[in-house]
Amino acid sequence: MNQKFHPYVVLLPSKQKHKILRAIFGSQAAADILKFSISQGISNKIYQKDLVEKLPYSNNTIIEHLKSLTKLGVIEEDMEKIESEN
Repeated sequence: MNQKFHPYVVLLPSKQKHKILRAIFGSQAAADILKFSISQGISNKIYQKDLVEKLPYSNNTIIEHLKSLTKLGVIEEDMEKIESEN
């Protein structure tokens, strides 16, 4: 991505932070994906299958929100190919 980013720190009231994040990202699912990724470690890879297993959303919903978060530049997309003998 060739965009210039400006880092900001946003202080959110603790009792309303989830409500504010839902409003910013447009849904509870997007906020939950971000919350899950932070809980796993910000620099660790998060796999789609883990999101589907751990969050109460369908695969299609997860994919939709991953695409929008990627398009916004909040997360980065990556692919890994796993080969097996079968």
